[in-house]
Amino acid sequence: MGADSEAADAHPRPSRRVRRTWIAAATIAVAMLWTALLEIRPGGVLGAAIITALTLSAIAVVVVARRLSDITWRVGHDVWLAAPVLAVHLALSHVLVPAASAIVPLLGRQADDLVFTATVGLPDVVVALVAAVAIAPLEELWWRGTLQPLLRRDRSGWAAIALTTTAFVAFHLPTGQLPLMGAAILGGIAWGWLRERTDGVAAPILAHAGWTAAMVLFPPT
Repeated sequence: MGADSEAADAHPRPSRRVRRTWIAAATIAVAMLWTALLEIRPGGVLGAAIITALTLSAIAVVVVARRLSDITWRVGHDVWLAAPVLAVHLALSHVLVPAASAIVPLLGRQADDLVFTATVGLPDVVVALVAAVAIAPLEELWWRGTLQPLLRRDRSGWAAIALTTTAFVAFHLPTGQLPLMGAAILGGIAWGWLRERTDGVAAPILAHAGWTAAMVLFPPT
């Protein structure tokens, strides 16, 4: 008991204002890092080194932010809900993307270019695997695993989902990619609801990973 008290005194918790300021800065940092990952595509060893460095930097930001905000990543309950949410999400994506592309041709062209750029030089299955195993889980640990429960402390569940989704969409704005912004809206709602409903990160991660892999392997036409 005494040792724990001494340890707490030696490492006092930062104030709420400090934590919130750091979280805001971390959100901007993650957004910048992810934008760089989406936009910078040099090949060879240099490209691999840049992508690795950016990914590790994003991981460091997410981990430190979680510790400062006193957020615990839990598996959650009713993880099976990821499956029906994923099915509905995919169905909507395959209906909405072609419909929106017919109304806004630029969206269709950007969607085609995005899929081509992401998979150029690599088998689709490799891109899908990397996105499902690395990118989707890391995004969920930040957006739904850290930021959403932090916002949830002083708000209702849907308010936290709305704010997190707004930040999620804003983080895609620098890419100028309409398909990514639209996907962020739909995904933010679906994965945000899963986070609230299951009280954990496992279901959002599984749904996000499944959706990303499926969109790479079977893109809407």
